[in-house]
Amino acid sequence: MDHTKTVFAFIGFMLTGFLVIFFGRMSEEDNGKYGQILTNYQTNTYARENCAKAARSKLSQPLYMPTESKTEGASTVVLSWNPTAESPHAVSCRYEQGKGVTEVKIDGVSIGPVSIDISDDPASHAPGAWVEKHWGH
Repeated sequence: MDHTKTVFAFIGFMLTGFLVIFFGRMSEEDNGKYGQILTNYQTNTYARENCAKAARSKLSQPLYMPTESKTEGASTVVLSWNPTAESPHAVSCRYEQGKGVTEVKIDGVSIGPVSIDISDDPASHAPGAWVEKHWGH
């Protein structure tokens, strides 16, 4: 029995696979863009969670999704919640990566220094996080 066709088909299949892998690699520029997208998503998520906690310390109702989000540079996010039927207050919050919540305004009035408990923050449980290294979470 002649297996020549089978061998050529297998070689063709392997060659096609190698070509797809070789030409399908991401460039360094694409890797950088992908990493920036993940960093922005992570920063926005932490900003939304921590700003909601900070505002909740002064408001009687929780805040959910912000109505507006602005990014200032690579590490600063400003979130805004417009008044609604559930929450009659306008809230603005500034979050800086590495510093946390730096400013919260409710109805245009700053609430002063903000201190929130981030012990249940997912970032504090990430591998390599300071809290994990020192407290064993």
